[in-house]
Amino acid sequence: MSLREHRSWGHLRGQDQLPALFYLRLIRTFSVIIPHEDPVMSTTPDTKPKRHWSAADKAKLVRRHLRDGIPVATLADENDTAPSMIHAWIRSVLEGAEQVLADKRERDGQRAERQLAAKDDRIRHLEEVAAELSMEVLQLKKARGAT
Repeated sequence: MSLREHRSWGHLRGQDQLPALFYLRLIRTFSVIIPHEDPVMSTTPDTKPKRHWSAADKAKLVRRHLRDGIPVATLADENDTAPSMIHAWIRSVLEGAEQVLADKRERDGQRAERQLAAKDDRIRHLEEVAAELSMEVLQLKKARGAT
C-alpha cells in the first residue's frame, strides 16, 4: 500500500495494528523530516546572563554613534548586545534633550510650581487633621456635659 492510500484512517478502525510495511514506510519517511532525539538529552540554546549596563557605558555608546557616526549595528556587534537596545538608549537621550536644554529660569519656575503644589497638598492634609481633632473635642465636650 502506498502512503496516499492511507489518507483515510477510517477503514483501519477496529484493527489492532497497521500493516508492518506501512509502519516501516512511515518511520523511514518521518525519520528524515523529524530527527529522533531523546528529550532528556536534547540541547537547549545557550542563554547568556543579562548584562547590566552602567549609565556611563550607555552614554559612551550613544556618544560614539552620534558624534563619531559609528553605525548602531557595529556598536551592537562590538559590545555583544542587541541593536534595539542601543536604539532605545539613543531615543531616551533625544527625548530628554528638551529638559537638558531648557532655560535655567524655566527649570526654576517648574521647580517652584512643584514645591508650591507640594505645600498646597500639605496644607490640605493639615486642615483635614485639624477638622478631625475639632470634631473629637466637640464630642468629648458633649459627652462630659451630658454626664
